[in-house]
Amino acid sequence: MDEQSDSPAPPQAGTRHYTLLHSNELPHFSEIPFIQSTSSRIDARLAILDKEIARLEQFAAERAVLVSYGSQSKAALSPMRRMPNEILIEIFVLTVPSVESDGSWACTFSLQKSPWVLTHVCSRWRAVAISTSALWSQL
Repeated sequence: MDEQSDSPAPPQAGTRHYTLLHSNELPHFSEIPFIQSTSSRIDARLAILDKEIARLEQFAAERAVLVSYGSQSKAALSPMRRMPNEILIEIFVLTVPSVESDGSWACTFSLQKSPWVLTHVCSRWRAVAISTSALWSQL
């Protein structure tokens, strides 16, 4: 007998067992062994299902760890990470607000704009931006 067939089916409407489950009637003395047997079978099946659920939860937890590890591994190979600092500096310099020929700023000063914003992306960008004097010479 497989585990699935050992699951007791809920009683059908109109049966004595259904009536006992959906009312406060007392079972007859002769009905008690059947109800106890059904309860035992339900408990046994629940124990099996609980073990399977715990196993699935372990698989789900392992999967979540592997997804995170895989994402981190792929990120480590990102072309942006391998870009030389010299190229990164050139890109950074292009993001600085320009100064007009009369010495005024083309845009208003803001902490949300370059070069300030470059220092908040990651530790590498912060180190590169802070060490690049061309980014700070116009401030």
